[in-house]
Amino acid sequence: MIHAVATLVRKDLRERFRDKSFFLLGILTPLVLAFILDLVFGDLGEGELEVRMGVVDADQSDVSSQLGEGLVALDGQGGFEVTMLGADADADAVIDDDGLDAVVVIPDGFGAAVNSTDTPSLDVVENPDRPVQAGVVESVVDGLVADIERSRLLAGAGEQLDLTVPADSLASVLEVRREHPGGEGLDVGARMFAGMAVMFVFFTVQFGVTTLLSEKESGTLTRLLAAPIPRDSVMIAKGAVSYVLGVLATMILMVAASVLLGASWGSWIGATLLVLSAVLTAVALMAVVAGLAKTAEGAGAAQAIIAVGLAMLGGSWFPVGEDGLIGMLARLTPHYWFLSGLEDLPDAASWTVVGTPVLAMLIIAVVAGVPAAILLRRRLTP
Repeated sequence: MIHAVATLVRKDLRERFRDKSFFLLGILTPLVLAFILDLVFGDLGEGELEVRMGVVDADQSDVSSQLGEGLVALDGQGGFEVTMLGADADADAVIDDDGLDAVVVIPDGFGAAVNSTDTPSLDVVENPDRPVQAGVVESVVDGLVADIERSRLLAGAGEQLDLTVPADSLASVLEVRREHPGGEGLDVGARMFAGMAVMFVFFTVQFGVTTLLSEKESGTLTRLLAAPIPRDSVMIAKGAVSYVLGVLATMILMVAASVLLGASWGSWIGATLLVLSAVLTAVALMAVVAGLAKTAEGAGAAQAIIAVGLAMLGGSWFPVGEDGLIGMLARLTPHYWFLSGLEDLPDAASWTVVGTPVLAMLIIAVVAGVPAAILLRRRLTP
């Protein structure tokens, strides 16, 4: 059986390398897509998002001055570059001329509204070409609004209780702090590459298990089953081809990220174990689809939908929350565990930190692999 499996594996690998489909879908496509996403979101490969923000104080009150000083205090912190503009500055013109990501405008009457029952508002003029950076500024402003409302509630409660609320309660200096309890983890560019790698490995492994269906349609499988080789060797060979292609493509992408972006994966022993486990789950899950599908085209379409769906749910595109239903569903995907293990590796003292993610992916592989083997074996009929 070993000789038969090795012969079939060599044959299928030669076909994949000759038609260039492995290089196109397994390596080139995720590599280009990761670079495009890196360019779209700007400065992600540097590990720190730079945000250029302007502040216009059109109110010129004590409250607005305190708020403006707080915003200016962000300058130089967490990638922020803050410029205080004139009271009559045109936010749209400044964005066009100076290339700012967003301008926070403190409108006329803001201070009076804060000190009355009126509803104060802050305006954010965003640069449409820098949506991510503008979103960061908007988040900062949302936080400011929440702080202002809290201070107003304190002031109202103080009046009812005949207590004195400090006049400078709004003047606390804003501060951006980044905390990483488990260490710094992966920078954004490296995580983008890792997410694309684990997403496209699900496309890469199709080349092995799905060919079982195409060969049955073309009649090649009938000739293989008529040969003096164990039938199980055909199924094992298809799975082995998928596994080899998946591991090869993923490792090439991770090495490319190390060379091109300077990505640090930590211990390569731990990273390799994560890759081996993730590819095994990909083969098992895609084999289930191949076992259920009636045609190779149907299997390919279903596998593509599942590959993209699992990638989005598992955080290949963007990190997902760990709480609630989404967090629970994310933990059922190999993508979540693969990326979680990679996040822990760079700051870990030992590669054994990937033990839990590897075990979780192996469990997924077994749960999917057993029915996959049964379903594919039923395909081994002339």
